[in-house]
Amino acid sequence: MILIVLAFLLICIVAGIGYLDYKSEVDKVSVEEKVSEIENIEHYTPINDISSDMKDAIVAIEDRRFYDHNGVDYYALVRGIVVTLSNQGVQGGSTLTQQLAKNMYFMDDNGGTKKIAEAFVAKELEDKYDKEKILELYLNVAYYGDGHYGIYDAAMGYFQKTPAELSVSEASVLAGLPQAPSVYALSNKNEQTKERQMQVLNSMLELEMITQEEYNTASQFVFF
Repeated sequence: MILIVLAFLLICIVAGIGYLDYKSEVDKVSVEEKVSEIENIEHYTPINDISSDMKDAIVAIEDRRFYDHNGVDYYALVRGIVVTLSNQGVQGGSTLTQQLAKNMYFMDDNGGTKKIAEAFVAKELEDKYDKEKILELYLNVAYYGDGHYGIYDAAMGYFQKTPAELSVSEASVLAGLPQAPSVYALSNKNEQTKERQMQVLNSMLELEMITQEEYNTASQFVFF
């Protein structure tokens, strides 16, 4: 019983520190101001100018419940904090909205309290913007390796295409990159990049975002 109480107190303390981190950041630069900064970056691409295959691919591999949750996966959040606080590394599992929040405010800190702060920013994003806007913002700030920040630079840099022109094959490659861009960047000619693309395709097929024929064609795609 004592251990349960202590664990509850610890979670409350971490949550409180996380909330203070969140307030400190948004008081300096509001969420709306951060969004405006993103919208003003060079080659910012509206969601309607990004292929549906690219949108499906990133949701399939990064956050398949994206359209159903309110911005936070609470189970993954608590698990990540426990793992971080127990010095076992940093646990993933963030939603796309949380990843956007991290890109906006917390790129230099992966601590447990910062995960709480990300969750508060994610909740504010979900309260103020619809899912399509959040997805649009994420695709425009994600890092895809080889110096390519944002979907426009990635699509042009890797495939000499605009985001609207990306096929299932190309989208499934790009969607796999943000998880570990230094590893999966195409210039590395790393077989892990192909394995990652197949994970994306398998998820898309499972979610019925693509047909078996599209899966088979994309699987044969040679990109380095």
